[in-house]
Amino acid sequence: MSNVTPGVLTTTLALGLGFSILMFSGFEVNRQLGFLTSMTIFIAFIFDIFVLPGLYSLLKGKR
Repeated sequence: MSNVTPGVLTTTLALGLGFSILMFSGFEVNRQLGFLTSMTIFIAFIFDIFVLPGLYSLLKGKR
């Protein structure tokens, strides 16, 4: 897990910050898209780091 965390973190930051630029748009739809996309990416990061390893170990034990 520790060998993939830096890559996942870097990708999350790059995508999250990239889409968050849309929140500074004067167009309301772009602003909402930037916020929702950024939040989705950061929530996916938390899910990848904390939920998936536990889920994997539970499913791996059933085999």
